[in-house]
Amino acid sequence: MKWVLPFALLLLTSCGDDHDMADVTVSFRHVVEESPLVLNLVDYGNEVGESYNVTRLEYILTDIVLMRDDGTSVNLRDVFYVRVPENETGDGADETTRFLTRRIPGGSYSAVSFRFGVPAGAAFGDLPNEVNLNQMEWPVPMGGGYHYMRIEGLVEGGAEPLLAHLGPSRGGDFSFVVELPIDLFVDGEQTQVQITMDVDRWWQPNIYTFTGRGMIMGNPQVQALLSDNGPGVFSAASIP
Repeated sequence: MKWVLPFALLLLTSCGDDHDMADVTVSFRHVVEESPLVLNLVDYGNEVGESYNVTRLEYILTDIVLMRDDGTSVNLRDVFYVRVPENETGDGADETTRFLTRRIPGGSYSAVSFRFGVPAGAAFGDLPNEVNLNQMEWPVPMGGGYHYMRIEGLVEGGAEPLLAHLGPSRGGDFSFVVELPIDLFVDGEQTQVQITMDVDRWWQPNIYTFTGRGMIMGNPQVQALLSDNGPGVFSAASIP
């Protein structure tokens, strides 16, 4: 991991024209089958016809970088916490995003890459001492460390809770790296990269059912299922 590597050093070792440096903003958007995710108010359906809503969605990304065709990269953020606002309503659901901004060298970038979650071996307290990160602690009896993600809600109109918590169950590493192609050219003007999470894709292609599922934090097999589905959850695009 690169949490302690100075950002200035990464800029010095990256290719690009410093005269064309500009701010790039990465925004995080959350949808369900192309429709903006709305917390609390909307019921969705999974692949086997079970209905669910989402009341909470939060997660941690690490080692977020922009990549060039020649293999060099520019660090955007070592650790980033994303949470969909709990008071989000249908009127503002398409603005359900979090943002990070970094000034980067000019030039062409072909991909954005990040790790979903925290790499193996990271103990609780290794990440920056911030309230949002501290409340993501993974229970010590289940391996310790950090939650990678919490998706919570209700299943079948409230018959059962939805508790899709992904993390280092029993000490395992269920984090994964995502690399998303983009077509980004930085030439001195502010630009934006939008990363979209489609919540529905957490439940496929490996089918994840809700009924009778309960807590999954102590179940490495289910953690592996979600981890395998994870890379297909994301897409990215540059926005002029």
